[in-house]
Amino acid sequence: VPGTDPGLLALRRTRGDALLRLGRLDEAERELDRVLSLRPEDETALALRTRLLATRGDANEALASARLAHQHHPESAALHINLLTALASTEDPADAEEVQDRLRNRVGPALAERDRIRLDAMAALVLGDADHAIDSLTAWTAAHPDDVEALGALGTALRRTGRVHEAIATLRHAVELAPQSLGLQVELGRVALEAGDAEGAI
Repeated sequence: VPGTDPGLLALRRTRGDALLRLGRLDEAERELDRVLSLRPEDETALALRTRLLATRGDANEALASARLAHQHHPESAALHINLLTALASTEDPADAEEVQDRLRNRVGPALAERDRIRLDAMAALVLGDADHAIDSLTAWTAAHPDDVEALGALGTALRRTGRVHEAIATLRHAVELAPQSLGLQVELGRVALEAGDAEGAI
C-alpha cells in the first residue's frame, strides 16, 4: 500500500507535530489522519491527534480520542497522562482513579519528574482534590514558567476553587506562550465570564 513505508510514516508524524506546534491545525490534522488511515494504532499519531483536538477546544472529542489511544496502548505513560488531562478538561471523573492506579503501579517508576507531577496533579483534579493539584502545579510552574500544559492545568484547578483572578492571570500567561491553543482561550474565556468580565472573554 503506498505510504506505508516506515520512513514516510515517521515523516508525516513529524510534519503533523510541527504543524500542530505552529498552530496550523487543519494541515496537522491531514498529516495525522494519513498516518492513522494506514496505521490506526500508531501511538504517536494518536497522542498528537488528542492534543490537536484539545488545542482546537474540542474537549469531548479529545476525551474520546484519548480513550481510544489508551485502549490501544494501556501501558503508555504519555497516553495515560493524556487521558487524565482530557478527563480533567471535561470534569468527568469516570475511570480516573483506575487510570491513575494503573499508571502508578505499572509504569510510574519509569516516569520523568515532570510527568509524575502532571500525573498526580491531573488525577487529583479529576478526583476532586483541587488543592493538591494547585500545590503540585504551583511548585512545578514556579521552576518551569514556560510549561504551557502545566499552566493550563493550574488555571483550571484555580478556577475550580473559586480563585478566578489567579486563574485568569495564569491562563493569560499560558495563552501568551501558546496563542494557537483554542483550548486555553476557551478556558480563559470561561473564567473571565465567571469573574463578570464579559469583555475579557472575547
